[in-house]
Amino acid sequence: MSQQQSDGTSSLSQSSYDDAAKNNALIAYGLMILGLFTGILWLVGIIWAMVKKGDAVNSIYLALL
Repeated sequence: MSQQQSDGTSSLSQSSYDDAAKNNALIAYGLMILGLFTGILWLVGIIWAMVKKGDAVNSIYLALL
């Protein structure tokens, strides 16, 4: 069960740095999934992940990129 503060927000909130890393990972995965149908977007997703991997250093989402 997750712990919640009295105002209803999670006590394990993420920083804006982690949010940006999460968004980059989601964009990369989204492009790769679309690339299964189009072909070229898969390559764009791979390149996006490689370029944005440096931005995710010290983030919980580094393993996703």
